[in-house]
Amino acid sequence: MNDIATLTTAAIITGTICFFLYFWFQEKRATLKVYNALDSITAFINWLETKPASLANAPANLSFEHTSQIVMHNNEQASISKLGGKVITKCALEDFLPPLPESSYRFVPALLTSVGVMGTFLGISLGLAGTSIEDQGSNQLMNSAINLLSGMTTAFYTSLAGLFCSIAFMIILNYQANSRARLMEASHMKLLDLCTPISLHDLFSQISGNEQNLSLESITDATRVLAKSNEKVISTLAIVDKLMSVFSGPELVASIGFAVEEATKRQLVPEVLKISEELSAIKDFKNETAKTISETLIAELRNEILMPFSQRTDQLSQSIDRSSTATERLVNDLGAVLTKLSDTTEVLQNFQTDTLEKLQSFAESLKTTLNDFNNDTQGVLKQVAEEISALLQQSIEGLKYQREAFEESSKSAANAFQDQTAMLQKIGLETANLMQSANKELSEGLADIDTKVISISTVVQEELERFRTEYQNNLTAFFNSQTDLLTTTFDKQKDVLLAAVTEYKEAFETEHLYRLEQYEGLDQQFSALQESTKLVSDLVEVVGLNKASAFSQLEQTAQVMSKQVGYLQKEYGAASEQFRKLSEAMPEAMHQYFTEARQNTEIFFKDLDEQAANVHGRLAEAANFLVTAMQQIQIEKRNDL
Repeated sequence: MNDIATLTTAAIITGTICFFLYFWFQEKRATLKVYNALDSITAFINWLETKPASLANAPANLSFEHTSQIVMHNNEQASISKLGGKVITKCALEDFLPPLPESSYRFVPALLTSVGVMGTFLGISLGLAGTSIEDQGSNQLMNSAINLLSGMTTAFYTSLAGLFCSIAFMIILNYQANSRARLMEASHMKLLDLCTPISLHDLFSQISGNEQNLSLESITDATRVLAKSNEKVISTLAIVDKLMSVFSGPELVASIGFAVEEATKRQLVPEVLKISEELSAIKDFKNETAKTISETLIAELRNEILMPFSQRTDQLSQSIDRSSTATERLVNDLGAVLTKLSDTTEVLQNFQTDTLEKLQSFAESLKTTLNDFNNDTQGVLKQVAEEISALLQQSIEGLKYQREAFEESSKSAANAFQDQTAMLQKIGLETANLMQSANKELSEGLADIDTKVISISTVVQEELERFRTEYQNNLTAFFNSQTDLLTTTFDKQKDVLLAAVTEYKEAFETEHLYRLEQYEGLDQQFSALQESTKLVSDLVEVVGLNKASAFSQLEQTAQVMSKQVGYLQKEYGAASEQFRKLSEAMPEAMHQYFTEARQNTEIFFKDLDEQAANVHGRLAEAANFLVTAMQQIQIEKRNDL
């Protein structure tokens, strides 16, 4: 099992590193593409810094897309138009820069973290695979504990590898994104210093100027046509002189007023209606654009961020639930083992005390018996000696009395020896019975050790189960708090976006009211034109000024729209930045949590080892004491024999 855990750890760590290197290479290729796109604009900027006067001396490596956007002063000589020392361009300066897309590998840190978490749960599963809740001996229990520690080693190493690679990849992504943004910003600032976009008024002025740059033949033809027109005008004026003599002054004024009114209705009213229709179309386009941007932004935010994160959180919670269940079962088993170990220790202590008391009473009884036997033997021998002395003294009296006395003394000695033999046999039987009883009790106590060790295993498994439950509850509470925090953050971002859209709508409504006021002013000007025929030439100038004002207002409207779009981009960038900070903070919090969990687990198993060592030490002392007692009993038996 240790070899399997080692191979699994090496495979997961190797796979994590391979994932990291592969996606790092892909991200580096994408960054190089952006840098290559910036090389062309860098060459264009370097050429502009030389202050060129025309495109004739432009280098061959310049892109046609860039040079075609420069405004020419004279197309035949390809001279460049400038304003205040800056080159005039036909498009906005942002159009010269390539797009700056977001990295398509932002999911890689989450993937690497998931691989590390998968290795964690796999290590825990391998550790729990060799642990059973059935009855086991002490050796099997120790093997199960070793397998569990090997699985926890796999879990911790794979978690560290996944988190380390995830943090390293996030650092790389952040560095490359910042470097690309700095290059884009530097290029944009250089373009601002060297170029300026053309305005609508300048564009129309250039168109008018180009129309005036005619060739000599065109001017000659125009002069001939003008001469013919002058002849027609002269003839027309002659007719008018004749008519002037016919019409009176008031009639002439009325005719001129009617003609001016008809010309105004025929020329100005359609143009004003067209302007009104264009402004209405612009308003509708702005409303539709704002609505589309808001809906698209919210949909993309939900599909690309909220939904994948919610699914991954659910999967991670399910895996944590399974791991927590197994860990809780293991903790409960450990608790039960500790409880039963304490009970077994108490039983062994009681057994030791009872055995000592019985052995002590047996030793005292044996000592009393031996003392009685010694005293009786000494008394009998003393009596025999006295009788022999008496017989020797009485031998002088007569052989007859000596023989009788000797026979009597022999009979009394034989009776005494028979009594002592019976007493010794009785004492020996009692001693043998007592030793057999002690041996039987000792055998029963030793036979019960397996049952007690099995109960210890059950207690250990129960403690492990309780530990797993606490681990699951803590981890579930952590992810629930993270989910609530994300939900609160996204709600705040949603409110900010809605507020921005509301401000965008209010700005367009204000602009619409401003346009209505402009239309009222135009109506007042039309009514003023009808009052007098003396302002015909002034009316033409006013019309030209109104057209220029309309173009200026359209340009202002475009600028307002650009500002609103920029505001939306700024808000979206702030939301992305907050989410990025949250994503960067999550791995650190998870790493801290796993570190604390590992420390708590190490402390728990260290305490378990110390308690188990104490219990086994006490068992060894009890066993040594029993062996010593048995040896002492055997020595006393040999001495008795």
